[in-house]
Amino acid sequence: MDDYTPRKAKVAGYKLPVVIGTMVILIFLFGAMSLTSIPVGHTGILLTFGRVQEGALSEGLHFIIPFAQQVVAMDNRVQILEVYTQAFSRDIQTVSARLAVNYQIRREYTFEIYRSIGLNFESVIIEPAVHEVLKNISAQYTAEELISLRARVSDEIMATLNEEMQKSGITVTALNIIDFDFTDDFIRAVEEKQIAEQRQQQADIDNVTMVLRSAAEAESITILAQAQAEALRIIAEGVAESYRLQNEYLTELNVLLEWIGQWDGAVPLVQSGGDSGGFILDVSGLIR
Repeated sequence: MDDYTPRKAKVAGYKLPVVIGTMVILIFLFGAMSLTSIPVGHTGILLTFGRVQEGALSEGLHFIIPFAQQVVAMDNRVQILEVYTQAFSRDIQTVSARLAVNYQIRREYTFEIYRSIGLNFESVIIEPAVHEVLKNISAQYTAEELISLRARVSDEIMATLNEEMQKSGITVTALNIIDFDFTDDFIRAVEEKQIAEQRQQQADIDNVTMVLRSAAEAESITILAQAQAEALRIIAEGVAESYRLQNEYLTELNVLLEWIGQWDGAVPLVQSGGDSGGFILDVSGLIR
């Protein structure tokens, strides 16, 4: 009996630290499970036994009841959703489009979106809205216009989609048309039309070039003719002036010859003065 009592006390002495250690670990785990953290850019939805509690938790640490409560984090940052959809153009061409939609859940609507829709809100409200908006916008344009006015169509889709999504607390921050695709027959027809237009443009360019070349040649001929005419005019004027000078010289020469022919050998008197006076000098005596 004496041997058993010390052994029992010894075993009890070993159990006490184990119990205390276990209690400390349980308390630590319970405390850790009582804390939850909401990441930056998120809003927390508190569930108690699976039931959504009113309000939403902001970023940071929050206390919850372990095993009874849990928190679902809703992302309020910009998200990207790719949507593949089909529609018809105004000229009844099938349009296949792949769109990239950048959206953001507004914080004040986070709780309502989760309570009424859940985490699958993309497939419930965003994707159907994208399908509907694309159908409405595509029906306003021909297939060729959808290609040539792609930026304008993208802006209209974004504006209309954003207006629709604002009602649900979602803001569309950007929208890009990744791809527009059409039937093989339509693509072939567009290619043939583009080839025909390119050929016509080349023919127009050739015609314009020919007209310009002809005009340049005509202008060159006109300028050359004018230059030649001017040169002939100058030559003609020179010849005429030469003839005029030559005629003047011949006239003076004829007058001189006529005077010489009529001279009687007498030295003429030099008369000075006018009708009313003056004198006459006889220079015959000076000539030897």
